[in-house]
Amino acid sequence: LDAVITVVDAIRLKEEFQCGNSLKKENIDEEDMEKLIIEQLEFCNIIILNKKDEVSKEELAEIEAVIRSIQPQAKIIETNYSKVEINQIFDTHLFDLEASSMTAGWIEAMNNPEEVMTSEEVLEYGISTFVYYRRKALDMNKFDWFVAKRLPKSVIRVKGLCWFDTEPDMSFLFEQAGRQIQLKQAGMWYASAPEEELRNMSVSDPSILKDWDPVYGDRMQKLVFIGRNMDKDQIARDLDSCLVDVEEN
Repeated sequence: LDAVITVVDAIRLKEEFQCGNSLKKENIDEEDMEKLIIEQLEFCNIIILNKKDEVSKEELAEIEAVIRSIQPQAKIIETNYSKVEINQIFDTHLFDLEASSMTAGWIEAMNNPEEVMTSEEVLEYGISTFVYYRRKALDMNKFDWFVAKRLPKSVIRVKGLCWFDTEPDMSFLFEQAGRQIQLKQAGMWYASAPEEELRNMSVSDPSILKDWDPVYGDRMQKLVFIGRNMDKDQIARDLDSCLVDVEEN
């Protein structure tokens, strides 16, 4: 066995995800379920989609579209009673730790924001990905209000880097999956380093200056949204209202 395999119950996924309509049902007792499902899908090579005959063809196609938005590269095997040919899961030569950790939909969008998903199945069910990219700092209180009050139920997954005016030297990783939301420190921005140290680091690693801004350095807001029938313009406007020009403070 040389692959990471995730078994997905089509009925459970339909109920939990409501085929992508909402991940924020109020009557869910297992609050971590959506996050667990998403994280398992993000880090795998093969997805066994079980109980395929217990949902309609339309529902199955929609479920697969949702899966593809979260994990674009894994092989999907449709099955009943988890019956799978052995040669489909053994000796696949699929597993690569570094590669597998970079196949999630949000990572692909983060690295290639101009090449987000445009497959027919994704477009048919209104599932899309977009990257919110800005340079100015976020106001922590306003951003907290956005997450609590304005983050649409159509959003399946959000993940990315951000920074705040109150802690300009620190980068933060923001993550949302279902009702689970997390914000944690992700390390210092290169722009916070002393000038000489930054110069030496950029000589040894020129990629540091790839997205360098003359005002903000490498500080940025880069949040990947995956969802169904999202109003991208409204989300961007709401987040723009949370921005603050640090220079003016």
